[in-house]
Amino acid sequence: MVGRTGAVVLAALAHAGYKTALFVWPPEALAYDLATIAVCTAGGGILIGTLRAISRSVIPSIFAHVVFDLLLYGSFTAAPWWVWQ
Repeated sequence: MVGRTGAVVLAALAHAGYKTALFVWPPEALAYDLATIAVCTAGGGILIGTLRAISRSVIPSIFAHVVFDLLLYGSFTAAPWWVWQ
């Protein structure tokens, strides 16, 4: 059985894996640094998951996720293809 910490790490890594995979095969040619996206998403997921575990509420995690997305994706001049799908 996976403990709370293990569950947070596994969920963060799974989220980072699928998010990075979405950037690997975009229909349009957009340049992304996949390593940065993978590391930031995994790290952000661990922090957001830990916040959820500590606060015992999803509300702080929702706000943290919004801030994370704005910081990571806010400088993109074009949205990734999967945002609109």
